[in-house]
Amino acid sequence: MPDEVKPCMKGIERNGFYEVKRPCCQRMDFWQHGFFINVERRCIMLKKILYIFVLSLFSFLFSQTAVAAQPTNILNGPFADESMDYWTADGDAVIEEVNGDPCFVLRDGGFFLQEIDLPEDAFGKFILIIGTVSSERINANGIITDLPYIYGYMMAENTENENSADIYAYLKSTDVFDSMKIENEWVVTWDIFPVQDDSRRIKLFLNQAAQRDVPHNGSAARFDDLGVYIFSSVEQARLFVDEYYRL
Repeated sequence: MPDEVKPCMKGIERNGFYEVKRPCCQRMDFWQHGFFINVERRCIMLKKILYIFVLSLFSFLFSQTAVAAQPTNILNGPFADESMDYWTADGDAVIEEVNGDPCFVLRDGGFFLQEIDLPEDAFGKFILIIGTVSSERINANGIITDLPYIYGYMMAENTENENSADIYAYLKSTDVFDSMKIENEWVVTWDIFPVQDDSRRIKLFLNQAAQRDVPHNGSAARFDDLGVYIFSSVEQARLFVDEYYRL
């Protein structure tokens, strides 16, 4: 063994190998037949290989998660600049541009309606209804007249004699009213609903609120970037909402 090694090592002999521990350089070498096998370098190479492997695995899993987090929007024509063939308009319900961006606009209690078929495997999953809304009118004292909101029914298969018995769940969130504080400011509205057994379709409305003894005054309620998505869990839906807010 070279003399220059001895001052900086402690060692024991094992099966013809002389294991050398070097506290001063925090590495371990193996001495045999006059040659050092540098374990530190091998460990560094192994760490690099392991790092690349873990990084590649993480990237793969992340990409799969990202794909899974981008479900299909089952709402047809979710953007106002797309075809209106999927929507039924009632009353004062039109498409208008706001700062060059087309959006759905309601006045004086008008509404848009669309029926959406649910996939056969939807039972046991969760529906996320989401979109952006703004209002020309912000009332004092919590009055909700003319504010925009999204509303819907979860229903049985379409029948000629449709009645309330065909409605399995009402899809409505009023939290958006609390978040609308500034005229013409766009805010996100969303809610998550479990799919009821035997539900086959959703009847979705873009509505303008009305409060008793507070009439409409012609101000606009606006909607855009709408979506209806199906998720296997509430957690997945919430992750999607978080990403939606970052857009």
